[in-house]
Amino acid sequence: MNGPLPLVIGTGARSAVERAARLCTGFVTVVFPQDWDTARRQIGWYPEAGGAGPLAIRILAVFQDPPEPVATLVDGAREQRERCVELGADEIQWGDLNLAEVPVQDQVVAMAAALDLGAS
Repeated sequence: MNGPLPLVIGTGARSAVERAARLCTGFVTVVFPQDWDTARRQIGWYPEAGGAGPLAIRILAVFQDPPEPVATLVDGAREQRERCVELGADEIQWGDLNLAEVPVQDQVVAMAAALDLGAS
């Protein structure tokens, strides 16, 4: 890599988002899928404070023993991607590959197929 290492801060409090806009090259917010309104508000603070760097959205979902765990993961990933695109995300980070009864590789393959990522 040439040049300085990018500094991206993840935060949620307004003052911290404003600090990220002043001092960092990007911003990460964490979203629980049940609370997209809060994420939308936090994301809006970043450009309001002068932030112009990339926006990453980290999705944290909690599944309560769904009857079809992989289908629930896939459907959630599709919906979450649409919301992230709508909010202007440059990157999406999923932190919800946590279906204990399903091997992580199978979860990744299912998500990649659902999102047309071509992973194998």
